[in-house]
Amino acid sequence: MYDYTKFTSFADVQEGFSRLKKKNKYRRDRSNNKRFINAKDLELNALGKFLEDFRKSDETYSDVKIFKFYKKLEEFELDPFQALAIPKPGNKDQYRPLLVPKPKDRLLFDSLYKKVKEAFKPHLKKRDLYGLGILKEKNEKNNEPKVSEIVSDLYENKISNGYSFALVLDYSSFFSTIDRDELFKQMEKDEINSDLIEIIKIIINNNIDNVAAVEEKTEVPLKDVGVPQGLAFSPLLACYYTTPIDDLYLNNSSAQGYRYIDDLAIFFKNKKEAQTSYQKIKEKSDRMNLKLHPLGPKEKSELIDLSEKPMIYLGAEVSSGGIKIAKSAYCSFYDTISKEIFNNSILDNYEDKEIKNVFYSYVRGWLNHYESFGDRDQILEILDGKIEKFIGKHKKRKAFYERNSWMKVNENYEKIME
Repeated sequence: MYDYTKFTSFADVQEGFSRLKKKNKYRRDRSNNKRFINAKDLELNALGKFLEDFRKSDETYSDVKIFKFYKKLEEFELDPFQALAIPKPGNKDQYRPLLVPKPKDRLLFDSLYKKVKEAFKPHLKKRDLYGLGILKEKNEKNNEPKVSEIVSDLYENKISNGYSFALVLDYSSFFSTIDRDELFKQMEKDEINSDLIEIIKIIINNNIDNVAAVEEKTEVPLKDVGVPQGLAFSPLLACYYTTPIDDLYLNNSSAQGYRYIDDLAIFFKNKKEAQTSYQKIKEKSDRMNLKLHPLGPKEKSELIDLSEKPMIYLGAEVSSGGIKIAKSAYCSFYDTISKEIFNNSILDNYEDKEIKNVFYSYVRGWLNHYESFGDRDQILEILDGKIEKFIGKHKKRKAFYERNSWMKVNENYEKIME
């Protein structure tokens, strides 16, 4: 039992509840029609059922019930995390661990999120770490810089100025290899609030169900090391722990670096400086018990001469010659339209207008992310080509395409982006 109200207010719990409501509250739909199914028709998952207990009416939730939960935090005990082994993308034979908290504990973690973020913000902000929502004032719209803005800055202010050697670094089991004792020592050194340190110790040292089976399957120890993935503030803790590695290149006048959570890319003007920097980062990583992948053309960590070969970073293909959309992004577009928007089951069971709305929504999101990475007309032409390739000579698809001119992205760009 622990009194979390020493560090958490009722207002924090209200805000945490609002954060939690935005997360997926329904059982995962694995069908190819999932983009067309109304959430109200799906079965609630454990989180959804938990949130329903706070409902006052169809549209509102009861502050009285939220306050009752807050009072329970005066003597609150965490349930064990549930350990799961999740297949790694593109490799069904390899797994990564995931620790899933119970819904009541998720509400506590989301309630703590704001103050955890504020505690670590000074240490993360000065190192320009992207993807954590801490760099809002850098953007005139008071939002975290978009991925497209990060990539554009990388090219215009770094690569175009001669930083043509890219050191792209990747860690194995990033979250799961963090040394907890070293994390707490670092927090004490940086004078993080002592109550918060105590709370984080309780949370990340929490009991785990199914731990032996998942450790065996993932080959990752879970009981004594690592920061559990699945917590609201896991990325904050993991990124904070690795700030001493950021300092190695931030304090190097010959290097320019970017980190987006655990995607780290450092740029140099010559190859020797990049190789020397890698060795220093490798030695520091080893001392921190982090597993940095070896450097090599077929390894996950790589030194790339951008005048000869592009690098893939945040969905963009970047080289000394400019920025392009990565081929994988176009492949993803093709897979989505073929499997999730225009498959035969959808063409048979949904009205053309419904399909149009889903298609436009998907294309709009795709273009918002990628269109600044190249010439718009060329991008739209490629997307239309992908659509036509999928339609092919298939009788049903061809008939649908011929009666629905809205499928042509280039012709309908303005309407799509409305």
